[in-house]
Amino acid sequence: MNEVFTAPALPTKPISGSEAQALDRTMQQSISTLKRDFTTLFQRYTVWLGERSSVNNLKAALVKF
Repeated sequence: MNEVFTAPALPTKPISGSEAQALDRTMQQSISTLKRDFTTLFQRYTVWLGERSSVNNLKAALVKF
């Protein structure tokens, strides 16, 4: 029963300093890419909200006619 609650041992091997540095560079590039993508997403969403507001204001103005 105890085996159900324990995680299996994962095979591991030591990595060299150059492998660790390469992994670190790859992770930093991924983080930078994600930050850029999220920034772009939020900027575009902000623009969309402004445009949507303009459309709603125009609709409200047209209803008065």
